[in-house]
Amino acid sequence: MFGLRDTALVGNINGTAPQRNAAQIATHIETNLARYDVDGDGAVRATTDGVMVIRRLLGLSGTALTSGVRVGSRNNNEIANAIDALRP
Repeated sequence: MFGLRDTALVGNINGTAPQRNAAQIATHIETNLARYDVDGDGAVRATTDGVMVIRRLLGLSGTALTSGVRVGSRNNNEIANAIDALRP
């Protein structure tokens, strides 16, 4: 969401035996980027969508998930569902 790609994206964080290399991860992100518009405003932003994805990964829901960062038309439950749909 910040535009990082290749080694800047994965440098020293992808473990000792990753299933994808940096280029494959970047391709996966580009292919699926539109799905990360979790608030439905037509743009993928680290400071809104990204914050909500992180909050959801931390187990937050409801207003704790969206407070101060939701700018799109989706409600709290729709955003939670959109994020949950990103999981494998």
